[in-house]
Amino acid sequence: MNYEPVLNFAGSLASLISLVLAFVFARKAKKHSEQQIRLAKEHSEQASRLVSKAQKIADSLSTRFVGDFPNPKYYQEVASLIEGAEHSIRIMASVPSHGEYSDPDSDSWIKIRVAIEGKGNQRIKTIANKEHFKAILLYCSDGCRLKAFQTQHRGLDGKENEKEWEQWKQEEVKDGRLLRYVNAHSDITETEDLSKLTLDDYLKIRVDGDRETLHHLYRGFILKQSDELLPMFCWIADIENQESRKAVFSIRTEDAKGHYIGAAVVTRDPDLIATLTKMFEHYENLSTEKTPPQFKQH
Repeated sequence: MNYEPVLNFAGSLASLISLVLAFVFARKAKKHSEQQIRLAKEHSEQASRLVSKAQKIADSLSTRFVGDFPNPKYYQEVASLIEGAEHSIRIMASVPSHGEYSDPDSDSWIKIRVAIEGKGNQRIKTIANKEHFKAILLYCSDGCRLKAFQTQHRGLDGKENEKEWEQWKQEEVKDGRLLRYVNAHSDITETEDLSKLTLDDYLKIRVDGDRETLHHLYRGFILKQSDELLPMFCWIADIENQESRKAVFSIRTEDAKGHYIGAAVVTRDPDLIATLTKMFEHYENLSTEKTPPQFKQH
């Protein structure tokens, strides 16, 4: 008996059954995969909603931590506070250009500049209209800032370590911050030129850069100069108005090498803002009112 036709038929039938089973399994696998994708999407959406709710709760707290100092969120909070001030803005900053160098995201410094310029112009307009928008900057004198910069880079003993200075320069060159700053306030335009930059050159550029900032940026502000290093960086908006008053501040200290470290906080707590205001007024009473300094353009 010739079994070849039977075997051929059996083989074809087995192939057909395999195809059918493969099709069935593929559909089940696809359906299962679609279910998994749908479940994953639902879980992702639920997680996003929870994160959003948690953020809203955090934002609604009267006082909240906004990260180590410095960080982009901190500078964004500063820009938002200045821009939103309706009645007054008080700034306590040893360094008038606080954020220009240390801001990891230079866009935040631009927003701060625009907000400060806007409030200075607003005060000028309100004076002309016999209204009262108050804008005060409390900052450190040239000598006070120079001493602070020297401590930061030379350490608490005041001695320069050339090796540490060169290492610091190399680190700052990598992220572009050093060149960005000195290019804005000196004739140095290329990375190669930084190799010749001494610590004394850099310190002079920092002090002169702040003088330029005082002259250009704080037009319209009342300028109060302190000969003492101020204890924190602090922005207080609208202490006159219970609904809109707000403050952002960073508490700083120095490590064993004299480098600044700190944390940033935003608050609407009335008692805390009252305490910050008292600190501001204490140093304001010890300060001297100044007109914007003149400087030599490079």
